[in-house]
Amino acid sequence: MKIKLIAISLGIIFATLLFAIKAPFALAIADGPDCYMVRNVKKDDSLNIRSKPGIKGKIIDKIPYDERYIKNLFVTHPPIKSDMDIPVWCKIKYNRTIGWVACRYLAEDWDNELGKLDEDCQPIINPWVEKSFIIILSTKSYSEAKKMAENASKNLKIKLDLRGLIPNKELGLTLKEAECKESAFYYPCYVPRGRWDNGEYISIEHSSAYKGFQPDYYIVIATSAEKDNTSLKDKEKEIKKIIPDAYLKKASVYMGCMH
Repeated sequence: MKIKLIAISLGIIFATLLFAIKAPFALAIADGPDCYMVRNVKKDDSLNIRSKPGIKGKIIDKIPYDERYIKNLFVTHPPIKSDMDIPVWCKIKYNRTIGWVACRYLAEDWDNELGKLDEDCQPIINPWVEKSFIIILSTKSYSEAKKMAENASKNLKIKLDLRGLIPNKELGLTLKEAECKESAFYYPCYVPRGRWDNGEYISIEHSSAYKGFQPDYYIVIATSAEKDNTSLKDKEKEIKKIIPDAYLKKASVYMGCMH
């Protein structure tokens, strides 16, 4: 009887330890993590990605020993049927390669737990970048903004470039429908100044597309540059001699995907 009780106790302990070892893998498949990093691979080695689960699967790519940002595709071999099952092979996506790796060399990427990775397991980078602008007018009226832009161009001898934008009720400004489609954008479409087109020229922009301006205004801009461009202060003084209300202001421009 004593031997039987000892055997049962040992069985319970073994089952508990086994569950503790297996549970993280089961949890990883059922509830996350969405993103992995490589673990327990030597510095002079790499983790093989195979075309199918098993060592007979063809090696189609390799993952560096310290790599992160590996996407979990939530498929295992053998399939997970209970919390007591251990997945041997995990299906993942690494860069553009989809394949199978040994699960024991994967761990949850710590940035995944902190919510710092996107759905493709890439670091979330702030898409808003601060730029500097010399503003010569802010108004609710597009016609007033256009009149100022034309006069300022003449008086300041600075090129007028409206960039093909026309008024639009939804976005404030937009390119023509054909131009939006040509750029693979939905109509209406508006790409605010400051993404890749800094410089000295006069344009009309819409304040709602920026962070740092009051929304729903048409703004006439004479110059735009990187936020730390020191030459803009001298340019502001020069412009203020002709347009006293001109001012230098920083605002953030969205640099992410526009599709």
